[in-house]
Amino acid sequence: MDIEEEEQTRSIQDEMFGGLKARKKKLFPVNENLKDLVIDEWADADKRLYIPREFKNRLLFNPEDTKLWDVVPKVDIQVAKVVKRTTLPFEDSAQLKEPMDRKIDGLLKRAWEVSANSINTNIAATSVARSLCLWVNQLEEHLRQDTPKEEILASLPLFKMAASFVADASAESIRFAAKTDSLTNTARRALWLKPWSGDIASKNKLCALPLKGSHLFGPVLDEILEKTADRKKGFPEEKGKKPLPFRKTTSSFQGTPRGKGKTGRWSYPKGGKGRGFLFNPNSKPEKQ
Repeated sequence: MDIEEEEQTRSIQDEMFGGLKARKKKLFPVNENLKDLVIDEWADADKRLYIPREFKNRLLFNPEDTKLWDVVPKVDIQVAKVVKRTTLPFEDSAQLKEPMDRKIDGLLKRAWEVSANSINTNIAATSVARSLCLWVNQLEEHLRQDTPKEEILASLPLFKMAASFVADASAESIRFAAKTDSLTNTARRALWLKPWSGDIASKNKLCALPLKGSHLFGPVLDEILEKTADRKKGFPEEKGKKPLPFRKTTSSFQGTPRGKGKTGRWSYPKGGKGRGFLFNPNSKPEKQ
């Protein structure tokens, strides 16, 4: 692979004690073109997966063999009925109510589809690669037996085709993996934006920001917040839609004002009189 390694001069001390430290491992180089392949898929999170036609035509399987992962799993009838009660229990007859929940579900479905394409690509690649290993062993045997040169040369186009397919399939697998990363990261964005009171259009725009890697949204989010509000204050909230504290969203019994006779866990103090005469045998109903 033409990887240059620096040769270091070793002293007698290095020879004596050099084996005590961890051995330096040889590392694979990451080509800039491969990095660009990943970044291009991260640039647009909502972009549909593109598979070149010439590659797709070489990636053919019997549908019966790959239907286990080619088809996105449907929602079970029992679970669908929990989300929305329907008259007849058809599969996928119910939909999630919240827009962000539907977006998350759609993103995860697309991630499954991309992963299925990656499975098919890797199945084909490993099959061709293992065939290539077998052919190399056969070629070595032919060379030992002095097979005519013309017969050996005639088999070289097959070697080239196999090596070319493995090269293309491995590159497509990198792209598929990058797309899966992009979709799952977008689903996580939607999950974390769900509690925000902002409008659905703003949430979709934030979900579609380019993926930079180290953070869920990245530096682009800082630029957006600097234009709209003070970054230290966080996301701008819609007026009238500020989320209530947890204690105010729970049962109304917790918010009963004091001085009404209700204290502690009981409706009225032990031995006290209530306001309703129906449950007080000593009280007499007043005439209206």
